[in-house]
Amino acid sequence: AAIASGTVEACLHPLHPRAGDCVFIPAGTVHALGAGLLVAEIQQASNTTFRLFDWNRVGADGKSRPLHVEQALEVIDFSSGPREFQVPQATSQPGRERLVACDKFIFDRLVGQAAATVAGDGRFHYVTAPRGQVVLSSDAGWREELRAGESVLLPAVSPRLDVSLAGDGVLLDMYLPN
Repeated sequence: AAIASGTVEACLHPLHPRAGDCVFIPAGTVHALGAGLLVAEIQQASNTTFRLFDWNRVGADGKSRPLHVEQALEVIDFSSGPREFQVPQATSQPGRERLVACDKFIFDRLVGQAAATVAGDGRFHYVTAPRGQVVLSSDAGWREELRAGESVLLPAVSPRLDVSLAGDGVLLDMYLPN
């Protein structure tokens, strides 16, 4: 079944993000990304997307990508929305703010020049430097420098790592809840 763009668009709540904004979009929430956005997206490894409308885009083969209207209607959470920007919450660690905490993951942002740490808690951490330079280092001499756009997966056996943010550096820290 085909859906006209005006039909889908009229049902969406528009947000106009700026660099650093965070929106939590739980599974089952209809959403779309506008042109020109670069996002850090955390999702389960299902790689399942049901398209209601594809904004007249085409795939690599030059043909319209398939729509999945019936499947999408089965999984949409009609009570989810409208979504708003997350308000960062302070944590017990200076320079670390909580953006999202749910049953699936925790998403923190480290900013500023405060002494901060990641890992060392028996959980794997996926860290990304969306801006600036970030240095991760251990007491044992391990050191990794992340530049803007780079990420690293820290195994659950990783020791506590010190985080050094240069200038306007930012580190996103994503990990599982206890």
